[in-house]
Amino acid sequence: MYYFILLLFFKVFSCGNPLTELTISHIRDTLYGRPSNNLTTERWSRMNTKRISRIQIGVLAPLLILCGMFTITLPSYAAPDVSFQNSVLVGGALKGDMETVRRALEKGANVNTKDKDGTTALMIAVLYVHTEVTKLLLDRGADVNAKDKDGTTALMIAALFGQTEIADILLKYDADVNAKDENGTTALMHATTFGQTEIIALLKAHMKENSE
Repeated sequence: MYYFILLLFFKVFSCGNPLTELTISHIRDTLYGRPSNNLTTERWSRMNTKRISRIQIGVLAPLLILCGMFTITLPSYAAPDVSFQNSVLVGGALKGDMETVRRALEKGANVNTKDKDGTTALMIAVLYVHTEVTKLLLDRGADVNAKDKDGTTALMIAALFGQTEIADILLKYDADVNAKDENGTTALMHATTFGQTEIIALLKAHMKENSE
């Protein structure tokens, strides 16, 4: 029953909806005003102009609620399914749902699971500024320096969006401040590009402290 609801949700969601193709790298490239490497200019244009129809919204809203309800109320006797629990973990990170994330991990979810674009639950939690979920994932062994297919790390995401508190947490868990994405850009460079002054000061202070 749970699989059917999830399958139906993703089937409806993906029908002509460009948002199913969005990744952290797409968001980053949107800010930089350039199409992602895996998107043609034509598709990039379509993604910037298409919108979810009212019919899709009307169908998606109740389905999303149902999926959340069934995720929370999965019976304890359900057979473990790592792949399914990985999806639950990512969904919990997206919503900032501590209990869902914790339960998924207890049922065998891989804390470092990646989607086809290399995005981890930690990156998603950072992107949506879910501080407590970020801490929980790190405490449970999430790889703080994991990279997606474009070389983006969780720290780069925090730097890009000026998330000082989360960036500080990542640094305390040994995030590599000198890591570079596929374009050779570091977290400090991202922060500088978008004038994230607090992040810039934090990263520079960390670099100075670790160079002494």
